Amino acid sequence: MVSIREVDSYTLWIEAENWAEGEWDELDSNTDVIVNFPDASKWIASFFTYKNMNTLVEKNIKSGECLQGKYYWSSDMIFIQKCSRDLIEEVIDYLIEENIFSTLFRRIHPTDLEGDSIFLGKDWTELSLHFGIIGVEYNGENDEQILIKTKKFLESIILTNREKEIADDIRQFLKMLYHNTDGYKESSSIWKSMLEMEHDYNLIKYTIRLLDCMSK
Repeated sequence: MVSIREVDSYTLWIEAENWAEGEWDELDSNTDVIVNFPDASKWIASFFTYKNMNTLVEKNIKSGECLQGKYYWSSDMIFIQKCSRDLIEEVIDYLIEENIFSTLFRRIHPTDLEGDSIFLGKDWTELSLHFGIIGVEYNGENDEQILIKTKKFLESIILTNREKEIADDIRQFLKMLYHNTDGYKESSSIWKSMLEMEHDYNLIKYTIRLLDCMSK
């Protein structure tokens, strides 16, 4: 992007607007937000209300997660008074005006997947598509071979300067995967555990092992 200040307009995708009716509490929620600029660049951040932070801490104290609520983390986190479209737009406009937008939002790579979300969170080959291992013409055949190639690609990323970029891509996929499998305790707990991995290296290594198991 040439300069954040030169942007005339943008389109905004708010994950919470796609939730079922009644699931979105503007005062107590968190949601991913994707900003699409005219130059085709996409940027993402996760907005958390102050009240939601307290809700999450209380939940973790009871569940034992995050050291019984002693800490909490989320990538690209921004706190906001209310998770409404109007206020989110106001914050984004302010960040652009102050030229600090790119400090708080993270640029994401465009994909050929349909829809506004970066990933659909339904199949691991979405990562293969995102990493350029397969093309949009992929018809679902030879999944095992595709996963092996994806595993080898991830192995080549270890200890390079692309670790964070690739790990963040994996996290975005896992967010959608976890959302889609919420309620299926056995699988959703795995994705949740992976999302809680703080170190990029560990997340990529675990993903490699997982792909290795799936491709056998």
